[in-house]
Amino acid sequence: MPDRCTGGADCCDGPRLLDFGARGILPIPSRHPCISVTGAQRPSTTVAGQTAEELLHMRLLLAVIGAIVAALLEEFPYLSIGDAHPHPVLVFGIIWAVAAGLEGALAWAFAGGIVLDALASRPLGSTAFTLLLAVGAASLISRSLARVRPLVPIVAVALLAGLHSMLQLMLYGAIRNPIAASDPGAAILPGVIYDVVLAVLFGPLIIAVHDRRASQERLDW
Repeated sequence: MPDRCTGGADCCDGPRLLDFGARGILPIPSRHPCISVTGAQRPSTTVAGQTAEELLHMRLLLAVIGAIVAALLEEFPYLSIGDAHPHPVLVFGIIWAVAAGLEGALAWAFAGGIVLDALASRPLGSTAFTLLLAVGAASLISRSLARVRPLVPIVAVALLAGLHSMLQLMLYGAIRNPIAASDPGAAILPGVIYDVVLAVLFGPLIIAVHDRRASQERLDW
């Protein structure tokens, strides 16, 4: 029930507001008695009229779709250059973690890892596990190097790509048969270099585009 005042300058001087929840806020003329009505709070919205929860769901869906596409590209043999084969799921998962946050990067890593395991007949969940560790570590590195944020994907890929590949070999050997390789480090080095080149080409660009768009949204709001 509304609370009506009995009069007086302190109570009814100037316009008053009625909050009817989703219908908005309506002004009350100064001659009208002071009325206070509590309505349902409206959810916070973005400039496009979407709630923050809806925007998060869209980003997670986009991350899953992007990871599936990247996984399909990763299994495409014509992307290899000599002994070097790229790992776009890893590289762009790290870029996502630095540019847009950990939530979407975790969805990217999990979806991309499951698809890679299914396509390459690896133990299901093994690649997803190593990718989740990689994007989590990239997020920590991003927080430590916030002042040079556009360069963080390059640093993170250079540090994590080799560890990711070595951990994959160890997991595969522990779950199934060990992979015969006289020098695993030399075997994975060309792929690491390829991944770093991808990070150099796309990392700073994607972060700049994301930050510019986020800044524009804040100005519009």
